[in-house]
Amino acid sequence: MNQDNEAIPIGTWLRIQLPGMPTLIVYTYLDPQAGLSAKGGAQDDVNLAEAPSRTVRLPMPGSVWEALSEEEVRQRNLPQPPSWVDRFYGPQAELETPSGEWRHHPRLRGRFHPEFPDDLQVIVHDGGPRLSPNPAELVWVRVVHQEGELFRGEVLNQPHKLKSVRHGDEVLFIVPASGEHPLQVR
Repeated sequence: MNQDNEAIPIGTWLRIQLPGMPTLIVYTYLDPQAGLSAKGGAQDDVNLAEAPSRTVRLPMPGSVWEALSEEEVRQRNLPQPPSWVDRFYGPQAELETPSGEWRHHPRLRGRFHPEFPDDLQVIVHDGGPRLSPNPAELVWVRVVHQEGELFRGEVLNQPHKLKSVRHGDEVLFIVPASGEHPLQVR
């Protein structure tokens, strides 16, 4: 069993134990507003795949989880993915992409919001002083993907004066070896 602080795969059926609740079978997905989430139901719920009764925002403190084996997914007749995923939450990352591996990146440790483990502040800009009179701004970003030293995240608040970056936009950023905050790159 894995702890809640380990990278949870997207697009995977999990067995998850939440504090004070019965064990659930859930499917993991990315909600554009809430981030990594899972839907499902009690282990004996025959409708847990297509009519999920529970939604869990991940990671959930104190939770313990394990991915279901291919054999168990087949035995339970669980669709991969359930029909509601793309319809309600849009295109998803490749199946079984780990979510949250960025939480363990040495340059990001200690930068995340204590209550929202994928959210951090990033310096965003309109292209620098030669391209724009607007100064760079510090905004909250929810990290959604990592590829080596390059990170992708969704802007969570509206910048005050920037023209090229808006609430809800995706930005690419790096974490320089020096400097207080990650920095948007284009």
